[in-house]
This record gives sequence, C-alpha cells and structure tokens, in this order.
Amino acid sequence: MGKTQIAAAYARRRAEEGWPLVAWVNAETDDQLLAGLDAVAAAVGIAMVGEDAGQGARRLKDWLSRQSGPCLLVLDNLTGTELAAGLLPALGSVQVVISSNRRQVQALGAAVPVEVFTVDEAVAFLQERSGRIDEQGALLLAGEVERLPLALA
Repeated sequence: MGKTQIAAAYARRRAEEGWPLVAWVNAETDDQLLAGLDAVAAAVGIAMVGEDAGQGARRLKDWLSRQSGPCLLVLDNLTGTELAAGLLPALGSVQVVISSNRRQVQALGAAVPVEVFTVDEAVAFLQERSGRIDEQGALLLAGEVERLPLALA
C-alpha cells in the first residue's frame, strides 16, 4: 500500500526541519520492537549497561515523556498492540507514527487509512509521473497493479 513510504517521507521531513530526535523502529515482532526501542535509548544516551531490552524500552518511554522539544518515534509494521501500548509515552511532545496492516493497532491512536487510488486518481497520477496522456495505457497498468499507490509509483 505504501504505508512505510508515507511514514518514511514524514520522518525525513521532520529530520530536515531539525527535530532533535527522529527514530525509526522496525516493530514486526515483539523482539524487534524491544530491540529497536532499546537501541533508541542507547542512541540518546539513557541505556544502562547490563539492562535487558525491555528495561531500555521502558527507560526510553519515561525519557520521551519528559521531553519538551519535538520528537518523532516511528514504529514500522507493528503487529502486536499489547506490548506497544505499555511502551508508548502518554506525555511529552513526542509524536508516534505507527504503520501497520492490523486493525487492532487503531486502539493506540487516530488511524489514517492508506487506500488504493480511485481509477481517476491512478490515471492522473500515471499521466503526471510519466508525462504521457495515454489514458488506455494508464488504465491497463492501474488495473494490473490493483491501483496500489506504491506499485504505481
């Protein structure tokens, strides 16, 4: 669908704006989520030697809750909500962006659905990107990739 690409574009924009923390965590499994959050804790200098990844992740949650400047934490491809719910800061100025194809993740915040293009959107997109006015070709290609934005791009 392009959810990761949208999150990446948003993260790049925040980094270009000079946000002091823009962190990306692969969150497809609980182990990846914990390891990623622990790595962010280490990167900002708050990890403690000898702690396990869960302790580092909880330390990061507390640290993020105390930040007054803009921070972005992206959890990419989150599949499980139970562990994540306990590790996300409820205070502070951190923005958390979660990409997922699991409906239960919506319980963690406001959902922004990424849908396929309409036929008209797909044709217009292809014509603009290619510089060609071949409507039949655009329709054929859009149909072949089921109007998925990432595939069309």
